[in-house]
Amino acid sequence: MVRPRAAAARVPPDMGIAAIIVDLVARLESQEHETMALRQQLAQQNESQRWEGNITPLPQLVLRAHILAESTIPQAPTVPTI
Repeated sequence: MVRPRAAAARVPPDMGIAAIIVDLVARLESQEHETMALRQQLAQQNESQRWEGNITPLPQLVLRAHILAESTIPQAPTVPTI
C-alpha cells in the first residue's frame, strides 16, 4: 500500500485535481487490461495442458468408470463341482 505522502510526492505540483483523476483512471484501466491479459494467458495454459495429457482425458475416465462398474457387479455364486 502506498502511503499518502509518497503518493503525493509523485504528483507534480502543477497538476490539477482533474488531471490527477484522469491519471488515476488511466492507471486503473492499465491494470485492468493487464489483469484481463493474464486471465486469458492462464486460460490458454489450462487448455494446452488439457491436450498435453496433464488433465485426464475423457476416454481414460470412461475406461476407469467401466472397470469400476465391472468390479462392483455382483458375480454369480460358483457351484462346487464334485
